[in-house]
Amino acid sequence: MVSGNILAQTLQGTVIDAISGEPLTGAIVHVVGLQNYATADNEGDYIIRDIPIGRYTIECRMTGYESQQQVEVQINAHHATVSRLCLLCRSCALWSTIGNR
Repeated sequence: MVSGNILAQTLQGTVIDAISGEPLTGAIVHVVGLQNYATADNEGDYIIRDIPIGRYTIECRMTGYESQQQVEVQINAHHATVSRLCLLCRSCALWSTIGNR
């Protein structure tokens, strides 16, 4: 017996701080338009399973950081899709904006 959607696949990757490169434990990675999401573990790794084949926008959020979106992420039938997400802390983004005036 086969369970699950045969035309579905996995999205996996790592969420890191854009400046330090440190993993961001607890970051939320969400497939926009679906209810599929994951929370990054202690190494910043996440896995979202059972995503129907197609193109999606992936959104990543964490308190204290600017959210990030990756558009047109292709979920393929033959292998897992890997996506590395880098978030910039809000105070760093604000400092960059003030510094460019």
